[in-house]
Amino acid sequence: MKRAVVAVVALVLAGALAVLAHDVRRWQRAVDRGDVRFLVQPTEPGLWAGPRGSSGDLARRLLGLDDDLEFRHAEALFVRGHIPVSTYDLERRRLTARGSAVALLEQLEARDGPAWRRARAATLLGLTEFEDAQGDSDDGPALVRRALASFRTAARADPGADDAKADLELMLTLLRGGHRGLQPAGQEGAAAGAGAGLGDSGSGY
Repeated sequence: MKRAVVAVVALVLAGALAVLAHDVRRWQRAVDRGDVRFLVQPTEPGLWAGPRGSSGDLARRLLGLDDDLEFRHAEALFVRGHIPVSTYDLERRRLTARGSAVALLEQLEARDGPAWRRARAATLLGLTEFEDAQGDSDDGPALVRRALASFRTAARADPGADDAKADLELMLTLLRGGHRGLQPAGQEGAAAGAGAGLGDSGSGY
């Protein structure tokens, strides 16, 4: 009798493990396929949808995908927030996506995750702040400083974050050159001197 019970339990466990292993592979394929589709159609819903249920959830946690999926979702929202639209309703959705992307990116940048992911999140935040600063006569200078800080954060978090370094250099160049879109109304003439003071001394970031 005991042997029969043990055999039944072993059979059940073997079946559960087989299902779990299958869901692990399904999640891996779902992430790979989603990454490819994102390059072609970044606004497609459910890009990284994987198996659900208790086995699917366990497989996702075993693979440590939660933060990776959240970051991918933030990137998708960032893209949706930058696609031009033609109606009020679509514009409202675009702004909602943009705001959600910023909130998610701020959380991911602050977490103790991989350096490349924190750097990427900070870079996207810097780009958003850079966009917001252009032509803003009230908050422009503060947004410029925030964008510079975000690019520096990205460059320091990951020495290989070439995008962040290039964006930082571009911003400093524009500021030193008195770029009108980054200056408050009536203060363009002071841009060259002010821009030079925004960078760190020396060659580092």
